[in-house]
Amino acid sequence: MDTLRRVTAAVTILLLGPATAADAAAGTYVVESCRTANGAAGAQSWVARPVPAAAKPTSPLFTDGCASDGHVRFEIGPLIQQQVTAAQWLFEAPAGTSIARLDVWRYAAVYAPEQPARYRLFADERVLEESPDLPTWEIGGVFAGALVSAPVLDAQRVGVQIGCEEGDYSCAGDAIQLGVTRAAVTLRDEVSPEAVGSPSGRLFSGLSIDGLVDGRLGFRDVGGGVATVELRVDGTARGVQHVGGASCAPPYVVRVPCAAAGSATLTLDASQLSDGAHTVELVMSDVAGNRGVAGPYAISVRTPPPAPSGGPVVAPSPPSSPAPAAVQPPGTLALAGKPRRRVRFVEQKLAGSVRSSAGGAIARARVEVTTRPLRGGAWSAPTFVTADAGGRFAVTLPRGPSREVRVAYGDSAQTVKLIVAAPVRFTANRKATRNGRSVRFSGTVPGTGGARTRVELQAWAGRWVPFATAGLRNGRFGASYRFRSTYATTRYRFRAVLHGDDDFPYAGGTSPEVEVVVRP
Repeated sequence: MDTLRRVTAAVTILLLGPATAADAAAGTYVVESCRTANGAAGAQSWVARPVPAAAKPTSPLFTDGCASDGHVRFEIGPLIQQQVTAAQWLFEAPAGTSIARLDVWRYAAVYAPEQPARYRLFADERVLEESPDLPTWEIGGVFAGALVSAPVLDAQRVGVQIGCEEGDYSCAGDAIQLGVTRAAVTLRDEVSPEAVGSPSGRLFSGLSIDGLVDGRLGFRDVGGGVATVELRVDGTARGVQHVGGASCAPPYVVRVPCAAAGSATLTLDASQLSDGAHTVELVMSDVAGNRGVAGPYAISVRTPPPAPSGGPVVAPSPPSSPAPAAVQPPGTLALAGKPRRRVRFVEQKLAGSVRSSAGGAIARARVEVTTRPLRGGAWSAPTFVTADAGGRFAVTLPRGPSREVRVAYGDSAQTVKLIVAAPVRFTANRKATRNGRSVRFSGTVPGTGGARTRVELQAWAGRWVPFATAGLRNGRFGASYRFRSTYATTRYRFRAVLHGDDDFPYAGGTSPEVEVVVRP
């Protein structure tokens, strides 16, 4: 029992405070399981898998008692006759996201020395916590569920495993216990929502409007889903629609809590606006706070004249054709900066001006903006920005892959090619190890879709030397390296390099360095 106390104490020293939805920074959201601040919750965001993966047990791998007694319990004993050596409970990041933090309340124990078993908590190939190399051990306090946290992750999946090593059936028995009483996974959402097609409805018909008018917009999102669509006129909010559904409210209990795709219909009371020209934007916000903007679009408000006093009220006849757009004087558009720019994976800003042939500024000039992938393809639906009184305008572009941007005023147009360096993220599953052991390297490149390429892994030896290549698939890559010739404590530096490829959505890029200390 003294040994058990020492093991438990050694683990609890590492425990940190939990993350909550309120703690999460913009660009992240938290998925909770089994228990939340609002009470019991299901564990549907996690899945169970047998080890080996080819096993097909007829008994359940775990019991979901979250709603009854607040535990997810794993029972290995009944599975021994079904060729299952261990059970895993996994959470996988949905497309467009990565796991930034894990908080899990767990307990695990083995009480029979003749049935030794192993427990692991892991993120991708990185081991976050594992049972000691003892015949009996206890972690977390049985049925209590102590907290362990991994606050700095960049992973695609996390999980727990209990059982024998693969191929060993000697340890499975009733003396092996693993339970989870609560889990909270913080997901980093990499992608902003985007509009599908052009908005429709009377608001965007091109007709002069008055009274109540509707506007409709289709949207989609890769990640946690769209929560709201907001209507703004001249920069002021005029209405919002919650489009995410019942699961799109904290605490979140599913991996994609809000709407992956759909449409929103918003109503504007034009009688609250002054007559004349205005601009409209539709702002899509996802569950993590990322925003995508459709617009601005130009509209014209025309309030009908009041009926003569004492006379009948006569409704004005609707125009049979769009009201003629305000005629814009001919002019020349000029963009500041170079037409070809190498940039990082961050929000980009373009600035320019519109001037008449005489050199004077064209106030409130309507400037059209379209984009397309740098490697070719169709131009996007246009969005518009309006110049200020001095003819100056600015265009804000969300972070994304390399692209060509066309900015036009009438027949005057300029294009800018944005060559974006690949945002390579790179990590090792261990910060320290010993000679003769292996380290697993893994990484991600967000926003690649289904594009594939090779990533070169390099080590510093007076110069950067390649030691492995890894295939990038679904935005992820990984490779292992075994240290064989380290005879003194050495700090090694590694990085991942993605070389340029005409068929890839990014230019070449290099990850931040990762260090691993290796002892003899």
